[in-house]
Amino acid sequence: MANLIADSVRMTEEQWNQCKEMAKWMHLRSKNEFIRDAVDFYIEWCRRPYSQQFLTAALESVISAKIRDSESRICRMLFKNAVEQNVSTRLAAWDYNLSDEQLDNLYRTSVAEVKKNNGALDLEKYFALSEEEQDSWRD
Repeated sequence: MANLIADSVRMTEEQWNQCKEMAKWMHLRSKNEFIRDAVDFYIEWCRRPYSQQFLTAALESVISAKIRDSESRICRMLFKNAVEQNVSTRLAAWDYNLSDEQLDNLYRTSVAEVKKNNGALDLEKYFALSEEEQDSWRD
């Protein structure tokens, strides 16, 4: 650590209290450490020609980390869903004694249906249709 020089700083009682609270909240050793960090941050802020660039760089790493965490969680959930879907499909095929040709046809029909409605299913709308409309919706 660099040599520290003691010099007096005048602040209101409220400012001193806020420094003390923030130092404790940030798990710093002292309010002096918080003040040094705050001064360093402010100096960097003032040196930047555009403060947006400083914020962008600072926030980019935080946002990127959050996105990576979310992607990881979503991938794990999608994998689990895919496994469950695979098990369900195999059980249905086994239960109905479907041939390979019938399974291929079912797969092609399912792909076309998902493309048609862009992957969004609304069961309430489906069941509100008449039987004829439901049959045409399936085709």
